[in-house]
Amino acid sequence: MYICLGACKEGFKAGCRPVIGLDGCHLKSPYEGQLLSAVGLDANNMTWVIAYAQKGLVEAFEEAVPNCDHRFCARHLSILKDAMWRAAFATTVPKFRRAMKVLRTLDGEVDTANA
Repeated sequence: MYICLGACKEGFKAGCRPVIGLDGCHLKSPYEGQLLSAVGLDANNMTWVIAYAQKGLVEAFEEAVPNCDHRFCARHLSILKDAMWRAAFATTVPKFRRAMKVLRTLDGEVDTANA
């Protein structure tokens, strides 16, 4: 999901170099979560925040704007793919059930009819 204030976008177009740094960190507090950011360098070689997001934004947007379009980033899809393959390659029923339990915690909409 991309969120950006109009003034930040116009300022970036007017004065920033065409280099964008993407970073993320895990928040280690009672609230947990992840903080994602995109930064650039301005004309004075100073870091300039272009956009930032917190993991709970998907739910907030679904509540505030129920018809908005949402897409998953490649990292989240990769995590789901890896978890799915762990279940697919399980050689015993207990290993399969454990892998499916992990997959369900990552995405509650996983079809678990055969798990």
